[in-house]
This record gives sequence, structure tokens and C-alpha cells, in this order.
Amino acid sequence: MSIEMLGPVPKFGLGTFRLKDQVVTDSVRMALAAGYRAIDMAQGYGNEAEIGKVLGESGLVRDALFITTKIMPPN
Repeated sequence: MSIEMLGPVPKFGLGTFRLKDQVVTDSVRMALAAGYRAIDMAQGYGNEAEIGKVLGESGLVRDALFITTKIMPPN
């Protein structure tokens, strides 16, 4: 898939640095409900699993989301 097919990058996104447990879950759910479609995460934040679960439960198709992440140097 080319970047042209993705459409424009959303103007606003949710950063998830330092968000853990129920806080990250609630934050992502509320952001999606408010119309946010850009979510930023990283392996180093330790919250990718929770975010992935919320995204999966959201009912949104993957093409509707702009997801960015950072991987740890050893990976």
C-alpha cells in the first residue's frame, strides 16, 4: 500500500507515553469516541497490548486508523 492510498495524516492524535493499565484503556476509548484516528505508541511505553485490545474492540476498520509506534533498538 502506498502512502498516497492512506490519505492525509490526521491533524490531531493521541500520545500514550506514560499511560498504563486502565488509564491507557480509557484514554484510547475516549479518544476514539471523540473522533481521534491517530494513535502514537511505543514498545518502550509498555502499553501496546492494551492499546491493541481497545483498537480491536473499537469496531473501526484498520484503514480508518493512523497508528505509529517505535520499536526498541534490539528489535
